[in-house]
Amino acid sequence: MKVNAAVLKEMFAKALIAESSFKRKEFRCTWSADPVYAGHVFELAGKPGSGKTELMIRFFSENPGLKVAWIEEEFSFYPYFWEQSGLDLKKVCFLESGTHWSWCARQALNSGIFDCLVLGGGTRDALELRRLQLLAEKSKCPVFLLSNEPTQAGAWPIQMQFSVQRMFDGSLSVRKLSLKKHSLG
Repeated sequence: MKVNAAVLKEMFAKALIAESSFKRKEFRCTWSADPVYAGHVFELAGKPGSGKTELMIRFFSENPGLKVAWIEEEFSFYPYFWEQSGLDLKKVCFLESGTHWSWCARQALNSGIFDCLVLGGGTRDALELRRLQLLAEKSKCPVFLLSNEPTQAGAWPIQMQFSVQRMFDGSLSVRKLSLKKHSLG
């Protein structure tokens, strides 16, 4: 094949179009200085009552219309709080998974129905986190882990880890524990 300037220009144009298709959707998130991208795994760690759920409500208020799968081992979420925040409960599927959180999360991500996945509670090993990360990337769905204690700091499947704490005045303190760098944005 003889290559001239026109052929090269066409090849580069196709490459740029292909590269732009890899760009991840970015979500608005006022409590994080760094962007929240679709296909990444994030962790909010803090004691019960620290405000993790409140931060998620804030995230969904900033990104209205998202279809959410909210999975907990034992149901603890108060749906009325969701409605009080002006969010549509019809856009949320609450699942009580028992010990089968991993299976439920995989089904939710594989379904392609949801725009976001929230996992509360549960012990997560590195292998399960890696599976979750791969499915999040494939489904282009951000995954938020809500935990009482941070997973091993800098655990490689987790894009960003945050520590959440409720202050004496009722405000929330959000501190970034780690950030994993990616070449694709």
